[in-house]
Parts: sequence; C-alpha cells; structure tokens
Amino acid sequence: MNSKKLCAKLEGWVASGLIAREQATAIAAYEEGRKKGPGWGLLIFAGFGAVALGLGVILLFAYNWQDMHKFAKLGVIFGALLLAHGGGLWLRQRRCPDGVVEAAHLLGSMLFGAGIFLIAQIYHISAHYPDAFLIWAGGALLLTWALPSIPQGLLAAVLLGIWACTEAIDYNTGPAIAPLLVLLGLGLPAWRLRSPVLLGASTLAFALVVTAVLTTNQKSFFLSLLGVSALYLALSRLTARHAALPQAPTVFRRSGLLLYLPLLFVLSFPDAVNAFSRTSCFNGDLSRWLIAMPLLSAAFILNAWAIIQSMREQEACGAGERLSLLAPAAMLAVFLACCRPKHYLPDYTEGSIAIISIAANLFFLHHALSELWRGCSETRAGLVAFGSLLLAALAFARFTDLFESLLARGMVFLLMAAFLFYVAFEYQRKGQKPPRAERMP
Repeated sequence: MNSKKLCAKLEGWVASGLIAREQATAIAAYEEGRKKGPGWGLLIFAGFGAVALGLGVILLFAYNWQDMHKFAKLGVIFGALLLAHGGGLWLRQRRCPDGVVEAAHLLGSMLFGAGIFLIAQIYHISAHYPDAFLIWAGGALLLTWALPSIPQGLLAAVLLGIWACTEAIDYNTGPAIAPLLVLLGLGLPAWRLRSPVLLGASTLAFALVVTAVLTTNQKSFFLSLLGVSALYLALSRLTARHAALPQAPTVFRRSGLLLYLPLLFVLSFPDAVNAFSRTSCFNGDLSRWLIAMPLLSAAFILNAWAIIQSMREQEACGAGERLSLLAPAAMLAVFLACCRPKHYLPDYTEGSIAIISIAANLFFLHHALSELWRGCSETRAGLVAFGSLLLAALAFARFTDLFESLLARGMVFLLMAAFLFYVAFEYQRKGQKPPRAERMP
C-alpha cells in the first residue's frame, strides 16, 4: 500500500478509536520494513538495459569480428568483463542503488556467456556445446554466493534448466548432478537471502532439471513431476511455522499445485493413460530408477511427516486438510504401483488404467471442493474463483466421457449451477458476519 494512503488510514482508525496510537506506529513500522528489498522496479528496467547493452556491444564487435586479430578479440572479451564487474564493485562501494549495481554485474554475466562462445569460435573448439551453458551457469552461481545476488541466481536457474534440457534432448543423457546443483547452488542462497522470488525460481528449475534427467517417455515424465509436486506440497506444510522465510509455504504450495493439478487433469482421461500404458517407465534403465528413488522416497517420507504433524495439531488441521496432504502421496503411490519394470511384470491392464483415472478424478474433485471451502470459510474471493474454475473444468471434461444422454448432460449442468449459486450465497453470508474480536478489558 502507498505510504500516504496507509498513514491516512491509520490516522482515521486512531481517530475512530479502533486502534491505539502505539499500534498505528507499530503497523507503520512493519509495513515500512516489508518495503525494504532489492527495488524490483529499478532492477528490472536496469537489468533489461544491461542485457540490451550487452547484446549491442556483442553485435557491434561481431560486425568487424573476422578482421580483428586473435589477441585483440581476447582483449575485448576480458576487458569488457573487467569493466562490467569492476564497475559493479565500484558502484557498490559508492553505495549506489542496488538495481544499478545488480545491472552492472548482470551485464558482466551476459558478457561472460558471450565470451565463452566467442572464445570457442576463436580457437575452433567444437566440444560438447551444452557444457558452455554449464560453465556460464557456474559463473552466475559463484556470483550468487559471492555478492550475494538474487538476479544472478535467477540467471543461473534459467541456464541450469537450458543445460539439462539440451543434454536430454540432443544427447539423450540426463546429468544426474543437475538437481543437486539447483538444490545446493540456488535453494540454499534463496533461504539465506530470505528471497521468495529466488525460492520460486529454484523450485521451478528443480522440477525442470529433474524432468530432463528422468524423462525417457511419457510414463517417466508423469512419474517425475508427480514426485516433485508431492514433495513441494509436503514442504508447504512442513515450512508453515518456519520464521526464517514466512513466504516459503506459499511458494512451495503454488509451485506444487502448478505441477500437480494439470497432471491430475490429464490423468483423469483414460485415453491419456492408455496412450503410455504399453511403455516401461525409464525404458527399463536401472540407473534412472536409482536417481528417481531418492526423490520418490523423500516425497513419501515428507508427506508422512506432514500428515503425522497435522494429526498432532487436531485443532489447527481438519480432516479435509489432512486429506489434501494425503492426496498427492496417494496419487503418486497409485501411479507408481503401475510403473512396472520392463520384462518383469505385464503392461497396464484395463483395470489399472481405470484405477489411475478414477483416482485422478476423485483427487481433482477434492482439490476443487477444498479450495471452494477454504475460500468461503476465509472469505477469499480468489480461492472461490479458483475452486469454481477447477470444478467447471472437471465437469466439462467429463461432459462427453460419462454422459451420452442430453438429459443427463443437462442435469449435470443444472446441478453444477445450483452448487455454484450455493457457494456464492455462502461466500456472501460469511462475508457479512462480523469479525471475531477480543473483548477489551
């Protein structure tokens, strides 16, 4: 909220007797502390300017690149790196705005990446080209820790994802160290810097590199993402009371649902499950199973821990929330039970396909209803809208699958409309209730 608007509101509340002057001062100090950050507006525009400047310099020298001597080319590359990072350090010592300092170092990282490819061109190095992205990401990771710097971590997250994907797509090799690099190189700085932005980028990068490492076919793709999403949803519960990074539960929950709900929706179609029913998970590659087992084990262990923790907190966690905690691990277990190693057990049967689809439909329906319930209980319009969209998507998806009669289809829509009207009524009724307040002595 704008500082002037906040001060005006606080003065009005004090004048009305809603809060004391000391409480108004504490609220103003709290909001002022929340605003202290890297200055994302300046940082974003300065970052784009740094990238544009770097590309302009590269293209300018590329125009006369062939006519330049080898040592002149090297001098340009290393001189630009020294100028960019040296300028960033000088600006930091002069206590310039953080956005300007970060932009200078971001320009240096862009020039570092360009220098890797240009040096390879100078010396005609035709090596394994994904290694260039790994070296580039390594430089960004070092700056993430050394400066420390959130933008460098974001750049490293993108580069590690590109490296893992190029290895998987062009060379069909999954670098097993990639998830560890993301976990240690980005996850720890995100926690240390108390940055929800970097933590969110780390979760998405981790999901991407795990998928790139483990995916050999559609079945392994779904198994990998189900494991990661179950892990994130468990962490969203386990970090709920951690004071070091209060936004961590929200980041983990949003990242988990971003992966989990689309997977559930696709698996709710029997034809989609049948499409990969004849393939073996990881194509019988034992090494990929060995990489996947720590991830899957961690997902099951953390989900069990979260459920046990919720059972100890009877008042803070209801049966619906415990079912929401159980659902990702249960769906992962159902899917994993059908991932049979090649040559050992037969392929999916029609019963297995039906079990996966029914489980996906039920869990998707549960999440839609739980979002609606939470939204109505807490009078949060966003959750109500989100749950309504999930419910409508499931109803439309099952419109042609289950109901061939026009009468049955019409009844489904009438029931869904009646239910949504009921949700709207409940939301309105809850919103009109006066909030509970402590009795003043």
